[in-house]
Amino acid sequence: MSRYSSVPMIVHTCPAVKNPCILLSAAPKMASIAGGTNTCFDDENAKKGYCLYKLGCRGPVTYNACGVMQWNNGVSFPIQSGHGCIGCNEDNFWDNGPFYERISSFPGFGIESNADKIGAIAGAAVGAGVLTHAIATNIQKAMIIKDTVDDGRLEGDNK
Repeated sequence: MSRYSSVPMIVHTCPAVKNPCILLSAAPKMASIAGGTNTCFDDENAKKGYCLYKLGCRGPVTYNACGVMQWNNGVSFPIQSGHGCIGCNEDNFWDNGPFYERISSFPGFGIESNADKIGAIAGAAVGAGVLTHAIATNIQKAMIIKDTVDDGRLEGDNK
């Protein structure tokens, strides 16, 4: 019997032991994806400390305490050192594509979804909502016109 046999094993991610998103504990410039992104590790934005998302940083989808605890007795952690987070504590992090390319899949939207699939579904949902609204509005307008014609009066007629 192993001395670790009494330690509970985590089969899948357990939100109770996860910390907030890595980016929430990173420096403000790094936390804002909209603030600027790098196209390579030695461009001007990298020197300013901007987001490494386009270079494969998994900070937006990683939940861990790296930014709070830091590594090497509190010296630093990958994002603070100028390297993107690889999401090493996330399930199947090795299978989420190359480490130096933009994230290709997003957990939480089905088993594995990419940005194009999520965008297509969102676009279809918005289109269906607009179409439903247009049909309902036209039906309501047709009923008002029918009632007006049946009553023998036109709008603006005060007789």
